[in-house]
Amino acid sequence: MDLNLIQNSMRNVLSAIPSDGKVFLAKFDTVGLEKALLSQPELRIFDDKMQFLGSGWASVKIRDLALWLIRRALDVGPDAAVANLSKYVSDAKIPFRQTMVLAGVRVRSPIKLGKGVEVVPFESPGAPYFKEDLTENYNKFPANGRPSATLRQIVLYPRDHRDRKAESDSLWLPTDPWQDLEDVRLCITALGPSGPATLGAWTEPAEWVPASFASGAISRAFVVGGYPKETVEDISELPEIHSRWVALKEEERQHLRVSLSRINTALRREHIIDSTIDLGIAIESLFLPEREADRGELQFTQWLGAARYLGHDETARQDIVKTFSALYRMKSEAVHTGILPGNINGFNTHVMLNRGYNLAGKAIRRIILEGEPDWQKVMYS
Repeated sequence: MDLNLIQNSMRNVLSAIPSDGKVFLAKFDTVGLEKALLSQPELRIFDDKMQFLGSGWASVKIRDLALWLIRRALDVGPDAAVANLSKYVSDAKIPFRQTMVLAGVRVRSPIKLGKGVEVVPFESPGAPYFKEDLTENYNKFPANGRPSATLRQIVLYPRDHRDRKAESDSLWLPTDPWQDLEDVRLCITALGPSGPATLGAWTEPAEWVPASFASGAISRAFVVGGYPKETVEDISELPEIHSRWVALKEEERQHLRVSLSRINTALRREHIIDSTIDLGIAIESLFLPEREADRGELQFTQWLGAARYLGHDETARQDIVKTFSALYRMKSEAVHTGILPGNINGFNTHVMLNRGYNLAGKAIRRIILEGEPDWQKVMYS
């Protein structure tokens, strides 16, 4: 690629721009620069093509590239801008930063985790446009429902450009691009348990990447459940829990995702009926993996497995059986009548819910730290 030709063409445009840089670039004549760019075979990928930008595809033209070069040159100088362009066309994979904003958890300083994930305060620098947008969207929510923490991760995706007339099926998108960040949210859920919620997520190319727009946003506002009922301030155990989580087999993680997701939404539900149903599903998923049984055996197996796994003596195990028996009745009443009495089996329903959250959270943390138990041995040894 003839870098000198491009630099000289850029300087012709830059010479007409005021020194303070306060100008609407689109009004400037970039024809000469566009011709220089089009003369380079490597840059034909920008000539009326589709460019992959992490969370989607964008239509790009040579003029878009010319304007990006000028903007980049105003920030870092023409030599660095052209070097960025040269690096882009020579690299097979391009770095993107994935960002997920949470409510219901707050950190005072960055926390580094495995898989290159970092938890930082929401106020940390980065992507100000979307931060301002999220702040405005949620500023009328209670304090617990406003943006408070950010998850970030650098990922590598192939540099990819396609013909604009290409079939839509060929414009691929990453599979489960948010899974690593979502897993961190679920690990935070396991600590409390607590109910942090995702408010928004986006992917943006590294700042040196020629892009027709800064980033692509994906709305992640409360899909299920409401805003968190409280904001967790202490997640000091997260690095250890997350480290062990990453070390689990994928099938073990997938099993736990079901329970953790249901506990998370249960904690954020507005109505106790919905919370009870979600918690019941979480408990059944947790203690009855891949079992088929009649109704009576199912109840007994669930309670016995939970009691033996979590209880350290006979008294504790009896109390756990009573708790899960009450929770099962609560779920049955919620599903079949849509009404919950204030007391079940002599226990306050709100108290039983809280006990259920704590017992399920305790079991999940143990599974993360020790691995999935052999439930047959747990029940009969």
